[in-house]
Amino acid sequence: MVLIKCSECGSKISDTASVCPQCGSKSIIKKTTKNSKKKPIIAIIIIALFIILLTFGTLFIIHKNKVSTYKENYEEILDKMLDSIDKTEDCLILYRKVWYNTIFEKEDSETNEYTKDSNGRFNDDFNDSLLELWIDKEYSNEISVIKEESYITIPELFKKLKNPPKEMKDAFEDLEELYDTYLSFTEMAINPSGSLTSFTEKYNELDSEISKQYKKAYRNID
Repeated sequence: MVLIKCSECGSKISDTASVCPQCGSKSIIKKTTKNSKKKPIIAIIIIALFIILLTFGTLFIIHKNKVSTYKENYEEILDKMLDSIDKTEDCLILYRKVWYNTIFEKEDSETNEYTKDSNGRFNDDFNDSLLELWIDKEYSNEISVIKEESYITIPELFKKLKNPPKEMKDAFEDLEELYDTYLSFTEMAINPSGSLTSFTEKYNELDSEISKQYKKAYRNID
């Protein structure tokens, strides 16, 4: 039992009384303890803090998973581009060799089958040699693979990376730079053009750029 004061006469009476036994007043002010007031407020604060922590924790986990998935996709496209670049490089080197060796009548066990006619003489026109290379089954199959990677596979992977999380925005810019150079490089193999000199100069320029850009982009996943 708790003693409280009557609001009329000030007498101490039981908190269970409905009427003051001293003055008969029914206007009794019941004492509310500090603890009884604090308990609901503390409970509300605890619940609110729990909800806030749970929300931020969930958002943090979601964001962390998003970054992790992005890095996996980033690494995947780098690996696929590197493989495609290696294939493209091999094709471009062979293409230039056939071109050069025909013009300068240079013996080469790798290119003789394309640069010489059935009598073992060098072709008068380098275009005949390049055509022989182009219709070679192994070479044409390699070009088809490069075309599929350059036109379909890698562009599809690149689309997944167009909205990077904040932590990966600089990484995406590095990748975008490499991606543009990669497309120019593969296009040289798919649709070769120009003179031997301009072809060689463009190859050397793009090959050097790709090497630097790839190293820069790969550092983002270390």
